[in-house]
Amino acid sequence: MILVTGAGGSLGRLTIDALLARGVPAGDIIAGVRSPERAKDLAALGVEVREADHDRPDTLPGALDGARRVLLISGNEVGRREPQHRAVIDAALAAGVEHLAYTSILHADTTPLALAP
Repeated sequence: MILVTGAGGSLGRLTIDALLARGVPAGDIIAGVRSPERAKDLAALGVEVREADHDRPDTLPGALDGARRVLLISGNEVGRREPQHRAVIDAALAAGVEHLAYTSILHADTTPLALAP
């Protein structure tokens, strides 16, 4: 199973669309979203929708259950990114995820934002 976090946002939805277009069965995709009720369109496609809120680590073990691969779509709240992403990474390790990919930030190599402590 492949978990796409941030599936309620633009990049997450585009990623799921691309997976489906490449022939990945909808039943092999987990859409991790903050508000499952707002992702009924993904559920209608056969994608499993699970609550996965980076700010609520208690939601992450259930979202990661059975996932072998995870795409961690980074949040855009600069001051919250590190704890949010750490929560997902820690939960993925605990769940035995085999492969985790991370989207980082647009123009990470040239941004003037302080992204690391």
